Amino acid sequence: MNVLFSLCLLISGLDIDMVGGIIGVLPRAALVGFGIACVMSVMFMLVSTWITILNTKGKTATTPGWLKVAVKVSTFIAFLGEAVFGCVEYIPGLQPANAQINSYGTYSGTCNSIKNGILGFLIMFWMFIG
Repeated sequence: MNVLFSLCLLISGLDIDMVGGIIGVLPRAALVGFGIACVMSVMFMLVSTWITILNTKGKTATTPGWLKVAVKVSTFIAFLGEAVFGCVEYIPGLQPANAQINSYGTYSGTCNSIKNGILGFLIMFWMFIG
């Protein structure tokens, strides 16, 4: 995950403001989304490892089954929410009419709110578990 995060950061950092024409809006949104999802999945793994350590009895440390499923589902939702909604929010048809005229880099507030709501839910869920 760390290597994927670093690679996404490296490529999206080539054209930070997207005005150099090196990378387009949608590829940059996908790379940033993958990078954020990588960081979120590392957070899920750290919390699950911490819970495994706390539940250790004797010499055996086992991760509860429900926690393994929660990590996998949360990682899938994070990648789906960030990568998909991160790209969908830049599709011109979803933006207001006056923003579509001269709108390089303008995004849909509704899609952005959905994306941030998904991340907020995941963070609160894992905060509750932790």
